[in-house]
Amino acid sequence: MKMRSTCLADDKPWLLRYALAFAAILGFGGFAFSLGDGVAAFRLQAVFFVLLFSAILLPLLEIWWRDCPTRLHR
Repeated sequence: MKMRSTCLADDKPWLLRYALAFAAILGFGGFAFSLGDGVAAFRLQAVFFVLLFSAILLPLLEIWWRDCPTRLHR
């Protein structure tokens, strides 16, 4: 039986969309940190970190939403 990580790894279109979204978030972070000091820059940097944290947790939540099989589901 497949493990949870291989269940998500088999979905190549999802992996491509995830990689593109992650690259867009990193591009936004580069823009946010290039603004220097200021209120707007600080707010955009905060938005960047929220998006980055969400992107890191997305695969864990996606596995849970899909209800991928585990060794315990025999």
